[in-house]
Amino acid sequence: MKPSYQHQILIVDDEANIANALKRVFRNKGYQIHTALNGADGLVCLESNKESISLIISDQRMPGMSGSEFLEQAKRIRPEIIRILLTGYSDVSAIVDAVNKGEIHRYFTKPWNDEQLLVQVEQALEQYELVLENRRLNALVQNQNKQLYELGMKQKSIIEAKTLELEKKNKALNKSFISTINLLITFVDAINPSLGSYAKQTASLAKRVAKDYNVQDEALEHIEIAGLLHDIGLLGLPAELMIKDESEMTQGEAKFFREHVTISLFLIQNVEKLKPVTEIVLHHHEHFDGSGTPNSLKAEAIPLGSRIIAAAGEYAKIVNLWPEDKNKMIKKAKIAFGSEIIKNLEDLTSAAMLHEIGERSLMLGENNKYDPEVIMKLIKYTGEDRRQRENRSTQQVRVRYLEGGMKLAKDLRTMDGKLLLSKDIVLDTYLIGTIRRLFRAELIEENLEIVVSKSKE
Repeated sequence: MKPSYQHQILIVDDEANIANALKRVFRNKGYQIHTALNGADGLVCLESNKESISLIISDQRMPGMSGSEFLEQAKRIRPEIIRILLTGYSDVSAIVDAVNKGEIHRYFTKPWNDEQLLVQVEQALEQYELVLENRRLNALVQNQNKQLYELGMKQKSIIEAKTLELEKKNKALNKSFISTINLLITFVDAINPSLGSYAKQTASLAKRVAKDYNVQDEALEHIEIAGLLHDIGLLGLPAELMIKDESEMTQGEAKFFREHVTISLFLIQNVEKLKPVTEIVLHHHEHFDGSGTPNSLKAEAIPLGSRIIAAAGEYAKIVNLWPEDKNKMIKKAKIAFGSEIIKNLEDLTSAAMLHEIGERSLMLGENNKYDPEVIMKLIKYTGEDRRQRENRSTQQVRVRYLEGGMKLAKDLRTMDGKLLLSKDIVLDTYLIGTIRRLFRAELIEENLEIVVSKSKE
């Protein structure tokens, strides 16, 4: 894709030969390249060109100021700039520091692969161009100064809220390997909240069903991880394609969609500890009657984890990736309920209705797509969840009266719908302080829906 903007790239490395090698990677792409031999010079260059530079590539190990320290200050100067870190295999702590403070977009280990680096930079700049284009269009509708101010405030507040969530995840990073996977899903949730919720609900249901089969220890963890990562390849797909049935897709769209399994496997199999998960992910599109892909496995020949993920994913997809288009909703509901009942459906997006459609879709796939025994166990847990939601009490609490230990009953979102905190998060002093700052900035409503515990009823 030919860039629409004249992008400028800042390369910071204390070794001139490495900086020159990076310049050669981009020399035929039309980018204007700036170089600096240390972090201090890099900040001077950024200050002088902060409206022009689109992307920074920084080495980690530099005298005076490390790459993570430099990127943290660069973020303060211009938060939206794309930040990439070059580091060695042993620099794990530096990578964590750069994620926490500099909010890097990617990191590459030395020696890097020129082609992979170039592809990632081009993709990042394409996203960056979309941001620029969106700002240009907004400026045509509203006063430019007011729009830029509001955008800056929203961006700052969202970054603060997401940073809180990431910091909480990072504290648990060393407790278990699955904490690292959950951190990855947190990033997915930030980019695509529906996909993130879908992955987490699939994993949660799959783990509970697997326990019913007496799956334990590492095998249970593998199924949970597979639930989180089985559709990670969907992240790069257009949003409208994720909610389409394959029967509605063009031939080209269907081929593109099916590649998400290959992409998911490619991402997973490069991690040694995730290799047992690959078999579950590979076969989660097999059907119980043998009509699925990729190997037409049948019944118990399909790995148990794959059978569980297939059913749990179908339910979670309906609950979390339900289409916004009314006609598509009706079409999907007709499949589950039948045309004689669809006339009585008033709210195709209510939690109760989505739950019922999800269960009926599973039962329609019984004995062909899904394992009947898995469906029976799964519906037991989805029913328990529904009853728990129906029976628990909630109340509206004003921001000023929030207390530590309170639990959110609904997702906390900005006025324009961006997800800040997921439901069921327990509030602490730090989160409450941030929520109050968001309210003072007029980015959220004053009242929050809070779960009422038995002790407060």
